[in-house]
Parts: sequence; C-alpha cells; structure tokens
Amino acid sequence: MADSTKNLPVELKSQIASYCSRSTLYSLALTKKAFQSEAERMLYSCILFYAGSSSSIKVFETLNYNSHKARLVRFLQVETSEEFDHPADPLAVIALVSTLPKLTSLADFRMRISPFTEELAEDISTILKARYFTLHTLMCDPSMDLLNIVKCQKSLKLVGIYHEDGQPFIEDRILQLLQYLASVPNGPFLFTVGCDSYIPALHIMGLFPGCLRSRSTWRHDSDLHISWQVITSALDRDMGRHMTLACDEIRHLCLFFESFDNLHVDDFLAKVISDVAQHFPSVNGINLLARLPSRLVSTCNILPPINKFTNKVRLLKGSK
Repeated sequence: MADSTKNLPVELKSQIASYCSRSTLYSLALTKKAFQSEAERMLYSCILFYAGSSSSIKVFETLNYNSHKARLVRFLQVETSEEFDHPADPLAVIALVSTLPKLTSLADFRMRISPFTEELAEDISTILKARYFTLHTLMCDPSMDLLNIVKCQKSLKLVGIYHEDGQPFIEDRILQLLQYLASVPNGPFLFTVGCDSYIPALHIMGLFPGCLRSRSTWRHDSDLHISWQVITSALDRDMGRHMTLACDEIRHLCLFFESFDNLHVDDFLAKVISDVAQHFPSVNGINLLARLPSRLVSTCNILPPINKFTNKVRLLKGSK
C-alpha cells in the first residue's frame, strides 16, 4: 500500500510536527521517512542539555559528528541537572565545549551550571567571542567575559545574567558592560534573574533602564528604555525544569539607575507600573536603586509620587 504522506506539502508536515512531543518526533524521524526531515528539524531546533545526564551527552555526541543536525540547533539551554546543587559531570562539560562551536545556526544560548569554574567561563567565553554563530539572546553566569562577548556578538538583543543570592547586585563585570552599553546605540538590553527563597522559580528580576547613563548623556526619560517585549518573549521560550523562569513567576523587580536626577518620577512610574501589570502580573514589589547620590532623594521629592502609585496598585489588587 502506497504511503499517502509522501505527497503532503512541507508546510503541512511542519504543522503536524509542531503538535508532536519530543518522543513522538524521535519515533517519526526513525520510522517515517516522509516526516524525517521535518521531525529532525523540530527535534533539534530546541535542546535542553542536562550536564549530568548520559542521554544528554549522547545528544551532543550526535551533534558533534553530524554537521547537518548540528546546523539545525537554534536554541540551547544547559543546566547542571534536575537538582541545581548536583555538580556537573566533567564528561558533559567536555562534550559541551567540543560541540558548541559546531552549532553554527545557534541564536539563543542559556547556560546555568554548578560549579561554574573559571576554566569553564574562559572556555565558553572564548567560543562566544570567536563568532562561530550569531546570537540574539544570551543568558549566563556573571563570571563570563561579558563585555568582550557583547562587542563580538553584535546581533545580541538581550543579555540575561543569573544570580543566586537574593537581591541582584552590580559587580565590576556588569558595571563595565553597562557603561559600554550606555555609549553605543542599539546595544542589547541587560537584565538579571535570581531567587532568595525555597520557591523553585527565578522570581527576582533586575532591570537597567538607561544602562546607568551618566547625567551628561541622560537627556530625557525616553532614554530610559525597557525592552519589555524582548524580555517576555525570552522568558516564554525558557525550557528550564528545576528552576522555573516565566513571566507569571516574577514577584519582585529592581530598577537600577545612575541617579534620580532628571528623572520625571511621576510619569516614569506610571508607565513602569502599567507595563509591569501587563507583562508580569504577579509582581508585588518594585525597588528603585541609584548608584550615585541624587538631589531628588535628599529633598524627598520622590516619595509623594511613589506613595500615590502605591495606593493605585493597592486599589487595582483589591479590584481583582
């Protein structure tokens, strides 16, 4: 009996494959020649790699020796294991470092490994700076050579940094990157994500509107751009399992500024609260933090508008 699926249009095969689980795609690729190409494209386009799983290592071995399948990978997320405090398998780390340069179509790379050693940070940073692929999204540990990675990966739209201990902080590497981003047009937007409790989710987000611009280059609040859509799209694509990263899991926002001078607090907070309510419905706290002293804080002019919008938020929550 003739196989009627051979004559199906590629678009229809792709649509069918999009509804299949990964296990079904794997079976299709092995047993249904008419669907092999579409099944493999869907199967290898997004990969979650556990750096402690033998099955994940086998996937990397396949990609290492099959250049066609390696070119299909556009999204790669690397985690230590299902339990973050479980150390990474050295063989998995070797497999990652040797295979990563061959993923020439990679556009979204996320890596959260424990322990994140200096040697691993250097190896991965070297690969990213060599431009084997063109990234649009990067999420990684702050110990990476972030400044030079961003300089080399000129198509980056978003850089996310994982932090593990409570509130996000600005260490030297991040500060250097922020100062660089403030000096270049159309650079990537930077944010941090982390947690400070037993909640199995990355629920604290740090944002840097204006990239800590100096007062001399900060002309208007329009410079304080927050790429909400880019961030929410990145969170929607996240495949992490042991620590959830999702828009409805974010509970707390921290907004970092160079100073509060020239900031029209009333208008800015109104827009921020409106955008937060739209994109992060579970947020129950917003911190405004300045790196430099500000006359606005010393005169307490910032308090009335904050109190006004706090009352508005309370009214909104009460009306739900």
